Formats: sequence, C-alpha cells, structure tokens
Amino acid sequence: MRELPPQLLDRWFPRGGVRLVRRLDGGYLNNVFRVETEVGGAYALRVAVPETTPDMVAWEHRLVTHLGRHVPEVVAPLPSPEGGTRIVHGRRVTSLYPFVQGGPADRRDPKHRTAAAATLACIHRAAESAPVLAPRPGHPALDDLQWRENRWWSWQRMQQDPPGQIPENRPGDLDVPAVLNAVAGHLDVLPRELRRIAQVEWPRHPLHGDYYEGNMRMQAGRVLGVFDWDECRLDWRACEVGDAAWLFARNAESDDVDRGVFDDFVAAYQDAGGELTAAERALLPLLIRARRLWEALYGLGEPARGREVDWDYLAANLRALEVLARRE
Repeated sequence: MRELPPQLLDRWFPRGGVRLVRRLDGGYLNNVFRVETEVGGAYALRVAVPETTPDMVAWEHRLVTHLGRHVPEVVAPLPSPEGGTRIVHGRRVTSLYPFVQGGPADRRDPKHRTAAAATLACIHRAAESAPVLAPRPGHPALDDLQWRENRWWSWQRMQQDPPGQIPENRPGDLDVPAVLNAVAGHLDVLPRELRRIAQVEWPRHPLHGDYYEGNMRMQAGRVLGVFDWDECRLDWRACEVGDAAWLFARNAESDDVDRGVFDDFVAAYQDAGGELTAAERALLPLLIRARRLWEALYGLGEPARGREVDWDYLAANLRALEVLARRE
C-alpha cells in the first residue's frame, strides 16, 4: 500500500484537520504512515497486512496497553473514534500510535546497548503481570510451532517448488538445492531439541518478538520508544534475552557475535532487574539457533506470500546457524 485511503483517514480523524500524510520507510510487514494535524499532533498510522487478523491485533493491543502503563518507553495504541483501539478497513486492521521522534539504536554504541538491555528488562518485568494467559492467535511459542507446515511456510511446498527459480531474483552464485539441504539438516535437529528441553517448565511470559535496534527510537543515549509488536507472543523469556543479545552483538563479517558484547548485554539486562537463571543461560545457544532457523524458513516462504526472498538475509542466517552449531 503506497498511499493511505482517504476513507480510512476520515475514520481515524473524523473532525478533519490533517495537514500531512507521509508513508514511512522501514516497515517490513506493515505499512506505516506519519500523520500530522493542524493542531500539532504527530501520529503513526499502522495498516497491517491482510493475513493479520483482528484477534491477533486484539491480543497485541491488550499486551502493549498493559506494558505502556508500567514502562513509559512502550508505545501503546491510541483509542479509536469508533471504540477500542483498532479500525478494520476492508481486509486490513489499522492502529494509531503517537509518533516517536529520535533515531534507531546504534548497536555499536555501548550506551545504546546498555539502554536497550535495561529497557528489555523493564518490559519483561511488566510482562510477568500481563493479562494475557492464552497463546496469541497465529503466533505459537517455539516449542509449540509446527516447524514444517504452518501459516508462514510449507516445507513440502518449498521442496516441490523451490523458491528462486527465476535467476534475476537471486544471486547468480547461490545454490538453491544446497540452501534447502542446509535448512533440512537443521530442521531435523532443532525441533527435536526444543521438545526435549520443553519437558522442563521454563519461565514463560509475553515477549516483544523482534527486539532489535530498528524497533526502537533513541535520543542522547536514552530509549524514547519501543514499537512494532507485530511478532509478540507468549514464549520462554530466555528466547528473547538470547535473541536480543545476539542481534545487538552480531558481527556481520564473521556471522558470529562479539562474545564480550553479548555477555555485557545479558549482564546489563540482569543489572536492570531482568531475571535469567544459570540453567536458562545454558539454553541460549540452542534458542538463538531456533530463531535463526525460523527466520530462514520464513524467508524461504516469502514467494508464497507474493514477495521476493531476501537472499542476503537468508544466507546470513544460514551462516549464523552453521557457526552456532559448531560452537555447541
């Protein structure tokens, strides 16, 4: 969606007074528009993709509204003129948020990493009391995910009709069968390992689901806002601690992490009140591998959703999987 339908704008702003509408860059799943009013208000209007259902957004909004009451950095949805916090327009669920100034976090900056880790700890502490008991519709925990067939991808379809058959849609030196073989190896191991560790009741609460530098805004080393809760779900807290630490400590050149940065992120999380037991800490490499596999499979499933595979990102996830597997 390149432009915001005027009818949708009228539903969110029935009194008019809109002076600027501009589509924002960076949204991967959703379309997000900056809306400014004549009285000086600035908002972010999110238009979800058609596969996002009202039930999914209702769960997300309940969680984020609760978190916003306890963590000022969490950007909560605003009330709709029609009641609730969402408006369904055609097949699209839409939400309105305050626009947050500032820039994305710089994971190379130690102050930014520490602030991000501390904010994550605050979010997790508040999430423990969230009024969300059942899993989010359409977003299972890693140990409940059907890894071969689900709403995001079909492993059988990938094998029967591999992505990347059109050469111009992928790097010329990329061997698609080799990619699928590499994924198959991890797909045979990781779900079984997740089922094994699931025999223990690890601490579980709602997670952001995609906590990285692009989903927050900072200014002068301070987190101003955490947004884009599209992948939030109920899952093991260690999943998010490990994934966030890996994302902030990753080294693009080696497809590994800076171990010192990784450890510092986890320490900053714990210093800010985030809980992580020694037993959970031991699980982090496995959980990070599971998340990288999720990202790889999601990427391979893009053609079925009418989008192109990001081959560079896919290759980076596969290389990371190999590095992590060798380390364990």
